Amino acid sequence: SDAFDRQAGLALVIPALYALTDEFHQTLAPSRTASARDVIIDFLGAMIGLAIYWSIRRSATRAPAAAVA
Repeated sequence: SDAFDRQAGLALVIPALYALTDEFHQTLAPSRTASARDVIIDFLGAMIGLAIYWSIRRSATRAPAAAVA
């Protein structure tokens, strides 16, 4: 659905932007360095989290209704 696609996009864009700003902030600290690798790791974490959510949501909508006794 379009609404889920927009939400999924935000669920990836927001962590990516946060990771970028965090890495930029690290360049301002004398003892820290920025790393593109860290941004990629953060983005992959967001992707994995979204995939887990999507699979749970998908399985929940496909699960048969429980029999009422």
